[in-house]
Amino acid sequence: MIENRGQRLSTDGDLTLTKKAIDELIHLALTPENQLQDVKINDVFSKDFFESNFWLYWCTMFAFEPWASAMEMRRYILRFVHHVGTLSNLSSLRFTKYNQYESLIMPLVKNLESQGVHFHYNSQVKNILVNSVGEKKVATKIEYVTSGKEQQIDLTENDLVFVTNGSITESTTYGDDTHPAPPTHDLGGSWQLWKNLAEQDPAFGKPGKFCDNIPPENWFVSGTITLKDDKVTPYIEKISKKIRTAVR
Repeated sequence: MIENRGQRLSTDGDLTLTKKAIDELIHLALTPENQLQDVKINDVFSKDFFESNFWLYWCTMFAFEPWASAMEMRRYILRFVHHVGTLSNLSSLRFTKYNQYESLIMPLVKNLESQGVHFHYNSQVKNILVNSVGEKKVATKIEYVTSGKEQQIDLTENDLVFVTNGSITESTTYGDDTHPAPPTHDLGGSWQLWKNLAEQDPAFGKPGKFCDNIPPENWFVSGTITLKDDKVTPYIEKISKKIRTAVR
């Protein structure tokens, strides 16, 4: 963490958690999920916690806001507790040689295609019809649009259907050098698909809790800076203590 135009914060590297804040963290980790329905992060933590470096590291690393789900934060605490000691320097992170699309997505697509997987582009799934009998649910039909034409796929009990029910980046809006990103955006396809599923059976959850309170409870705002030379690079390396490795 820096202040005063590049000076490292004197407490950087220290989580600055008081005993009260530590007790609150432990209490959340030990609280069963069934007691955290509709509970926000700021319902379980005090001012001590939110003034700590830990919270600053944590919320910038995982894009948490005080109004976000305490249940979700509990899951992250349990998942990443072994990385708490490296939050300040990100030394536990692993970076790909190239950008993530070229290093991960392209090889994965190529591998799947070599095994007979077919990708349908310019397509959007509108709904999945589900037959519910007691606890058993069987998807019977996929309704989708491809290149503007409505299509459907009839399913059997032997078919497996995997659904992305909502996405944190689905309704992303973009700004530029002279215009801010619009605060609202129409719901994307994955959110509407989830809503269509939920209308068929309450067991599919309540998607509105995650997408109907925008912009007051949007996910987060990020920015990208494009540099046309390397003048700033030495300063970033000095602050981050990470040396850039050129890719040739």
